[in-house]
Parts: sequence; structure tokens; C-alpha cells
Amino acid sequence: MTRARGEGSLYQRSSDGKWVGAVTLDDGRRRVVYGDTQSQALEKLRAVRRAVEDGLPVTGDRVTVGSYLDSWLTATLPARVRAGHMKASTLNSYGDLARLHIIPAIGGQKLATLKAPTLRRWLSDLQDKEQAPHCMACARLPVTGARCPKHVDFEGKPLSARTVAYCHAILRAALGDAVRDEIIGRNVAQLVEPPACTHAAVKPLSHAEAAKILATAGEDPLRALWLVMLGLGLRRGEALALRWENVDLDAGTVKIVGSLQRLRGERDAVTGRRRGALVEVTPKTEHSAATMALPALLVEVLREHRRAQRVQRLAAPAWVDDSLVFTTRVGTALEPRNVSRSWAALCLAAGVRPVRLHDLRHSAASFALAAGVSMKVVQTMLRHSRMATTADIYAHVLEDVQRAGADRMDGVLRTIGG
Repeated sequence: MTRARGEGSLYQRSSDGKWVGAVTLDDGRRRVVYGDTQSQALEKLRAVRRAVEDGLPVTGDRVTVGSYLDSWLTATLPARVRAGHMKASTLNSYGDLARLHIIPAIGGQKLATLKAPTLRRWLSDLQDKEQAPHCMACARLPVTGARCPKHVDFEGKPLSARTVAYCHAILRAALGDAVRDEIIGRNVAQLVEPPACTHAAVKPLSHAEAAKILATAGEDPLRALWLVMLGLGLRRGEALALRWENVDLDAGTVKIVGSLQRLRGERDAVTGRRRGALVEVTPKTEHSAATMALPALLVEVLREHRRAQRVQRLAAPAWVDDSLVFTTRVGTALEPRNVSRSWAALCLAAGVRPVRLHDLRHSAASFALAAGVSMKVVQTMLRHSRMATTADIYAHVLEDVQRAGADRMDGVLRTIGG
């Protein structure tokens, strides 16, 4: 009997006894469903028919969350990076978290039948999942007992709410693309709320801690880098990408035009390692690119650093890049991870608590606020696009500034009030 397109057919397969339902879609593709019983296959076939009648996407039974994410990470997102709509570092981050926390947990789920309760259980389990031991002195890399026996940090702690929420955001973005590509009919991740994220209190260096570190760094070849990051509140990549043509010591200004990052390449089929490359990318946001005024001390520091670099260049057998402000002994760009390790070692040598290199940026803002610099000026210094971002991060510092102001006003009132 001839059936109209979309009506479908149902029969039992003689080889294994399974029931097979098939329907031809409007675009000519054939959609096949299977069931152990006639009723199972018939129900699946009816679901396909309803989707066809309602104009909804029809997803194959064999498409899993894991297989879809693999294609999304290796085809959809790289095309977005090439088009300039996503940073390569963001793609790396998405891939790491997807392969660590999403695919192992729910990768086997059928994409078409993924349900909200499944995602709620996944998010709940993630909040109980322990992260691998990391070490700040080893640039937050996973460590083994023999490699770093006394610097282990975060061991046994569960994933942060921010990491769990980030995993949810990645899955929501992937499913959103699947809806737009008409692979599935709805984004079930939108029906599930991630855990609430609270910003961890910023713990910048105190004046005493900063003084101890800089005193210890007297002969440190990266002392000028630490001072520039502290004095300007630069991110690590921004500082490492500085070039002399963007530094005007006579005018006392510096232009932030890029950020140095290590981007990972494809995994080597033999060794399993990724071959990466140091590349200069655009700053984090459009507001991050700016011309900043240099404090007078930093002008002196950079003049001395340039003189020392010229001497070093003349003594070197070869010099790779004449333009970079901060380099290795042969003029190559500094490896960001090695810079973080050097900073961690410096904190240890100075007897100061472990402080992330990024906290130099927080310290710069805190010192400025404590010195009476307005929040608006600090926002400009940090190049935040929104005042609310600056105020939210440094609310505790602002409270101390307001208290100090109130104490000074108290003295004024007591003086004039007798």
C-alpha cells in the first residue's frame, strides 16, 4: 500500500525481531525509529509524525548530547572564532569544561529526549564534585605529591558555584545553537537555573605585604613588570604584550592595544599533547584598549628597564623581538604561565601569603581608593565598561574609605563644635 509522505510505515525486522518505524520528512530525509515491541515503535513513530505536523525539528535517536557537543566544539565554534565572533581562548575554555564536566556526566543522553530533571541532577552532582588538587606556586596546575608536596591548594574542595554556572552556560549556548539549526525543538537548559554565584571577597595586598615583596624583588629580572602591573592595574596578558612603540616616556603615557596569550593547538596523535603558540590577541573588551597615564616612578622604572634591556640585547648571541617591553634573555615573549610561577615563588621568598598575580590588579585599585581616588577614576584605570562592576568588586574597600572619611569629618566637627 502506498502511503503519503510523512505518514510513515511500521514493520518487524526478521533478523532480531525489533520493530522498525520509518517516515520520510519534507526535505527527503528518512527518519527511522526502533522499539522492542510494536507499541514502543508505534509511539516513537507517532511522536515523529506529530513533530512533522507541527513543523518542529526531528532529531535522530542516535544523536547524543556528547556527539552533538563534539561537533559543536570542533565545527560550529571554530567557525565562529575564524569569523571574529569568539576568542580562541573562550573556545579552549568551553572545550575544557565540556570534556571535564558535561560530556562524562550527560554525554550519553539522547539529545532529543534530554529533560530538565536530568539537568537539575547533573547540576546538583557538579556542586558536590571535587576539583583536582592545584598549586598556586605551580601556576594552578594539577600537581602530584612528588612534584609539589608542600604547595598544594584547593585540594578536596568542591567545584565553585561560578564553575558550575559556567558549565550550565556552555550547555545552554550549545543547545541554543541546536535549536537555531533546527536539530531540536527547544532549549531545555533554559528551564533549569544554575546555582547562584557570589563574588569571592577580593583580598588585595596590604601596603606592608607589597613592600616586603618589592624589597625581596630587588634583583628580580621581572621587578619592572611587577611594578608596572601594580602601578597601572594591568592584566597579565596586557602587561606581557606591551611594546615600546606604544610607550611614550616623554609624555608619560602607555597604550594598551593587545594581550599575550598561549593558545593551544590540535592534540598530537602520538604524544597526546597539544602544541600551542604564544599569540597577541585583542584586549578582553573594547573598553580594555586605552591610553593610560604613567606615574612618574614608572617612567623612571621603564627608562632604567629599557637601558638594561639594550645592554642585555648587545650581549645576547641573538635577539628575537626588538619591540617587546618585557622579554626573556634572548628577546622572546615571556611565557604567561612561567610569569605566574615566578610571582608565586617571589611571594614565597618574601614570606607573604600566596597571592594570585591577578591580585596585583586588585591591589592597584584598592591602593588608589584608599588614597582618596574617586571610584570613577578607578573605573577608568581598570577600564571597566560599567561603574557597577567596579563598585561591586571593591565595595569592601569603599566601606573602609567611607569610614576613614567619616572619622576625619568627626575630627572637624569636634574642632568646630568645641
